[in-house]
Amino acid sequence: MKSIRSFCFTSGLLALYFFNAVCADSTKVYYLDEVSVVQSRNIIFSEDKRIIEVDSSIFEIYKNVNLGQLLSVSAPITIRQYGAEGGISMAAVRGLRVNHTQVNWNGIPINSLTTGDNDLSLIPSGIIDRIQLNFGASGSLYGSGTIGTSIGLTNEPDWKNKLNINFCYERGSFISNKYKAAMRIGNENFQYHIGAIHYTAANNFIYNDYYLPGNPEVRMEDNAYSNSGIMQHFFFRLPKRNSIQVGIWYQDKNYEPPNTMGRYYRNYAYQNDNTFKTYLSWVKVYKSSSLTVKSAYFDDYLRYRYKQNVADEDYAIDSKYDTRRVYNNLNFRKYIKNTITIDIGSELQLAQADVSNYRGNRDETRFAVMGAAKYKWKNTIFNTSLREEFVDDRTPHTLYSFGIHRSLNSIHEFKANISNKYRTPTFNERFWQPGGNPDLEPEQGWSTEVSYLNNFHRGNHHIRSSHTLYYARIENLVQWITDSIIHPVPEKNARTLGYEFTTNYQFSVGRFLIKSNLNYIFSNAIITGHYEQAEFKGNKLIYAPAHTLSGFINASFKRIYGGITSSLISKQYTTEDNQEILSLPAYSVTNLHMGTSWRLLGTSTTLQFRIINLFNTSYEVVKAYAMPGRAFYISVSIGLNKI
Repeated sequence: MKSIRSFCFTSGLLALYFFNAVCADSTKVYYLDEVSVVQSRNIIFSEDKRIIEVDSSIFEIYKNVNLGQLLSVSAPITIRQYGAEGGISMAAVRGLRVNHTQVNWNGIPINSLTTGDNDLSLIPSGIIDRIQLNFGASGSLYGSGTIGTSIGLTNEPDWKNKLNINFCYERGSFISNKYKAAMRIGNENFQYHIGAIHYTAANNFIYNDYYLPGNPEVRMEDNAYSNSGIMQHFFFRLPKRNSIQVGIWYQDKNYEPPNTMGRYYRNYAYQNDNTFKTYLSWVKVYKSSSLTVKSAYFDDYLRYRYKQNVADEDYAIDSKYDTRRVYNNLNFRKYIKNTITIDIGSELQLAQADVSNYRGNRDETRFAVMGAAKYKWKNTIFNTSLREEFVDDRTPHTLYSFGIHRSLNSIHEFKANISNKYRTPTFNERFWQPGGNPDLEPEQGWSTEVSYLNNFHRGNHHIRSSHTLYYARIENLVQWITDSIIHPVPEKNARTLGYEFTTNYQFSVGRFLIKSNLNYIFSNAIITGHYEQAEFKGNKLIYAPAHTLSGFINASFKRIYGGITSSLISKQYTTEDNQEILSLPAYSVTNLHMGTSWRLLGTSTTLQFRIINLFNTSYEVVKAYAMPGRAFYISVSIGLNKI
């Protein structure tokens, strides 16, 4: 509590300093429907990066799934899902690890303090307004954890909205039931959003166990889950160009982790994930500058229990993880003659973890100061940013980024950037007993990418495509190894390079519309040096497919629509010695959707039907975790919209 009070006092002084510095200033702003909007630092200084936004049509079709399921059909990203829906789901890109992907909620990082990754199964896609992936996310803008990419989740107001109410129910295979309710109400100065979900499924699907003699058919047991959540937002547009945004999010998931294939006995394991997150953001816009103050509080709880027999009174394992975090951010931005933007700010995070295997409470303090600048010259934008990050009393890290965005004309664009990145050790890596190493050095490296974008528009046809070449090097990749005990060590160095292609096509005539998307990724992620096993040099990183192909096509006419989504993942190695017998074979999954909508008595109703895994493919995303075969889902959505 003393550190929190000290922080609040310091933040107050800094806020007062910035306020006094700009109060006489009057500011350039972005105008949207006569409302002053100041973009976040992470967006305004990332114009030199490859950024992809989830398409709104796919967003609407897959509004009753979690974030991992949505991204698996809508983005060029690898989702590692441990079994059926409700299982742990994490994102990785460019052959890198899941703890190299940072997830942000309205600009605030929400990755786990204990493991560094983020379970996307806890995030319902239907209560988020916008999802963006920043593949070149620099450490100087985002801090620790963006060696791979950043996923941005945004909630935003529609100031024209007066009343919008929606209720949705979906029934599906494996005793799946999903409920979603949402309401948005307000006026041009105030908007209130609330969304709630409740998902349940038994996940009792049948699969072939290829790890047992004879490849028998087995029915999955002890794999049920329930997931409930509620998110609220308050948006205030106040006089004198002040705005306030408040977000509150509560999520609770109960889950039976499935047994891996090849076992004859059942798995009696239970996991409860519970999270509470809230934040407050205040923005003051002047004539040629702006000030943003943001504070957040997160409380995450996880309990894992396991017993060998269902009749046992005591659990063989009963682990509890309780983490709390306070996040604060100050940001001042100055605009000069419509050509130069200067941004300075600071961040302070106070974290605490109460984990049984830590043998006591553990604390961590992170403080960062950063600056960024943008220069516009004709059709060219130059970006640069710098960050100094301090974690407890460890050696500070200096992070930088340089980039350029050149619009040759209305059709052709060019982007290039270079930045260094790092990942500070997680609480588990530092404090787990036995084995944790408080002095473990962070992972660090650098990356660069070059992109060419083409925007072709003729008549009713619109094609937008991008080609990206990337290269990254990472040192001190941490791995848990077993000697006398299990412990983390900076085991190896790695390099990843590749090519990414994305194209979006849209054709419309009258009330007929076709939208399609195609993504291809070639990734060559290898070990360049291994401290324990020198012979592993040149081997592929685990779970790093060389080829990934995904896309969708959706057609609509009047009130009827339909389409498919599909993905193909090439072979993946699951061991660092790249044993072929233990690798995962390539697989392809195709999904089908169709629906119709109509209006009656002032309400709109949508009826939708989905088939997941249309061709009943048998595959594994994570070694020995069975995935469901063909599944059917039907949903009805009723909405009222008053503008």
